[in-house]
Amino acid sequence: MGAILAAATAQAEGWPVVYLGPDLPARNIARAAEQVQAEVVALGLVYPADDPKLGTELSELRERLPMTAQIIVGGSAATSYGPVLQRIRAQIVTGIRTFQEVLSRRRSERMRTG
Repeated sequence: MGAILAAATAQAEGWPVVYLGPDLPARNIARAAEQVQAEVVALGLVYPADDPKLGTELSELRERLPMTAQIIVGGSAATSYGPVLQRIRAQIVTGIRTFQEVLSRRRSERMRTG
């Protein structure tokens, strides 16, 4: 539910949104992001908080995305993956308000750099 709410929020903020659904491998997410030239990839991590494969998937996602693409991660399990999220330079958000703030900053950065 959180990912759908995040998608609706981003769309309401004027961002083009492509909702991919749950449980996709990194390669599929990266392929879709490449096709639409996504500036931001938002992920919801809810369950489980200790999936041993998720760190590898998150690292692969970072490798497959352009360095300019920002990864934003929310959800109840997000902080459990803090070390890997820090390593891949993902932004953790703690709620919709924080998500809106990150999107707003990203838009401001884009406008400054052209």
